[in-house]
Amino acid sequence: MDIDKEPTRQLKFWEVKQEILNRMMVKLDLSQLTHLNSDLLRHELREVVNRVCDALNPGFDAVTKDMLANEIVNEVLRGQLNG
Repeated sequence: MDIDKEPTRQLKFWEVKQEILNRMMVKLDLSQLTHLNSDLLRHELREVVNRVCDALNPGFDAVTKDMLANEIVNEVLRGQLNG
């Protein structure tokens, strides 16, 4: 593993995560999401994350995309519960 490349990868992950979160917050009406079944909501949010991630094309492997989707969905749902 090349230690010099690790911070760049972490920064890129964080940047993509922030960009997706920002886009989702602008586009989603979180008040409407409370009407959905929690499993359906989680699935739909993951689909949105995956579509935006594909559009940004960060070059992430499947495991990294899955981690990204999990983090974002959890943050959105946490925000919905706390909001």
